[in-house]
Amino acid sequence: MSNLTNEQELLVVIPKSNSQRIQASLVEYMGRNRFDLRMFYRGDDGEWMPSKRGVVIDLAHVPLLIETLQKVQAQQEATL
Repeated sequence: MSNLTNEQELLVVIPKSNSQRIQASLVEYMGRNRFDLRMFYRGDDGEWMPSKRGVVIDLAHVPLLIETLQKVQAQQEATL
């Protein structure tokens, strides 16, 4: 994540456990705006720290990601 700048907008935090969470953010990465979905962990000082586990997606691919998530949601609702 060394290419990340301080320019980021946190969109959502998804708790995973007391020491881990998933954060979705809009970030500037390598000079371009991207969508970052990343695992964070609680450091020894109690602060949330980004891990290497995550993915950075060009904003042009976000509609495909949304379409895929909608399919997953529809399949899940069909099994209820």
